[in-house]
Amino acid sequence: MDHPELPEGLQQIAEWLELYPASALSELQALHFFAEEEDNQPFAWRSYRHNRVPELPLALIHPSFAHFLDISRGHGEDLPSSTPDQEIAILQLCVHAVKFMMDESEREEAFKPILERILGQKITNIALEAREGIFRTRLTILSPSKQSLYLVVEIKNELYDTDSDAYLEGGAVIADLWLNEEKLQPTAASTTCPTFLLEIMGPHARFSGVALLNEINMEPLTPMLQLFPSLATNQHHCHTLLRAFVALASSLEEGMRQETEHDASASRVRGHADCSVPYPLHRYEDVTWVSSGSTGNFMYVVTLPGGQRAMAKLTQAYGRPAHEALAAAGLAPKLWADHCRDLQGGWQLIMMEYLAPEDGWSLLPELQASESLRASVHNLLAKAHDLGYVHGDCRIDNITAQTRHRHEDGTYPLRFIDLDWAGRAGEARYPPFMNHTHIKWPSGVKTHAHVLAEHDMSIAMQSYDLLVFEQKQLKLQKARARAAPSSPSADSTPAMRAYTASCRRRQSQPVCKLHVSRARPSPRILFSK
Repeated sequence: MDHPELPEGLQQIAEWLELYPASALSELQALHFFAEEEDNQPFAWRSYRHNRVPELPLALIHPSFAHFLDISRGHGEDLPSSTPDQEIAILQLCVHAVKFMMDESEREEAFKPILERILGQKITNIALEAREGIFRTRLTILSPSKQSLYLVVEIKNELYDTDSDAYLEGGAVIADLWLNEEKLQPTAASTTCPTFLLEIMGPHARFSGVALLNEINMEPLTPMLQLFPSLATNQHHCHTLLRAFVALASSLEEGMRQETEHDASASRVRGHADCSVPYPLHRYEDVTWVSSGSTGNFMYVVTLPGGQRAMAKLTQAYGRPAHEALAAAGLAPKLWADHCRDLQGGWQLIMMEYLAPEDGWSLLPELQASESLRASVHNLLAKAHDLGYVHGDCRIDNITAQTRHRHEDGTYPLRFIDLDWAGRAGEARYPPFMNHTHIKWPSGVKTHAHVLAEHDMSIAMQSYDLLVFEQKQLKLQKARARAAPSSPSADSTPAMRAYTASCRRRQSQPVCKLHVSRARPSPRILFSK
């Protein structure tokens, strides 16, 4: 089937679905596809399997996913508002889920009225061809106009059912419906197609999200939850299950409201070129992707309404009070407070002054090491510590210098960047999953330990000394190459180059050990009004 009306990214997904029909997708086939991806075979999935990380977290693609996370992650007495009928229906779902059934259609028939009571929405059965002449129905929730898809329920007899993978198959089914159902196609062409996926596999349930960008982006929004009625005696588990279902019901209701009211601030807009731009940045012009950090930070250069260029950082943890204090002292980029805000789903938008290379700003590793540069780093840290603040990750990669101007004493004007861990001395603590494999942290640096001023100084001087060593080795290597260009000595070439390269890798390693590499294009304009 041709899809000339769809953007290029969605056409790629449609072509992939032509090759591998969604409803016939088995687990073994899926694993085979993942392996083939190494050989540049057609593949259109980003589901965290095989290191295929989504282009953006779903909470930054569309606010409905962030809304779900806010409610489902509530703690303690912060339980969402639920009705008695919802609570009774959830318990009934558990009673049916523990039964052994041989036919998946029997489960669907039993679950459909119960899910309608829990979610407060009419559920529609849609038949998809699984194999030639054989059809399988899916429980779905569509908008009243039938032009938007909000939920697909993927039901399996048991968690260990080897016929197919509910998570992967569910994502493919959602893509198949958006791209091949005639009424859904116009909406698909102009949106990121945000859709929830509810997997029920025997007495187990999981809530996930799917969005169609240039590929099928999938993300589990909850862990696997148990549907055993006997767990009613486990209050924590009951509350977790209740939050998840109420979060889904609330997100569906909010999605319907937005579509009815055409809420532009929470639109599903794809904009063709902007599908990789987080929704909080849609209000800005000339959005240019800069980097995606291993710790889950996303950096963009944007143009503010007044015409100023700014650096936008989307992060889940940030030392904003420390940044404000250090910026006031001229030790960090200025914050644009009117544009900094907390977002749904546990994210923050930090908008700061853009220290542009064309204005003379350079990261320290790009400069020639010198005593004046070392003194500049020492002075920067001393000033921050005198104010009562610590940085936490003071490697020289997180310091930028103004190279066009110097102070009267010959030192450089420096600014801290990446103040994720920064805070008051005696209050700021190190996070879990620090990279202890590639980075040699000072003694005492560990999860939840206090960030100390002496740690900052030690980290900065250690990374600076590594820069000095590396530059000396490169200088020595060049001198030897000039002396004997046709026959370089054995002790200076492959081994020395490999050692020097390893030094650079260690210096620039991410601070988070749980790092999944992902190829991204060079900085480019992604979205311009």
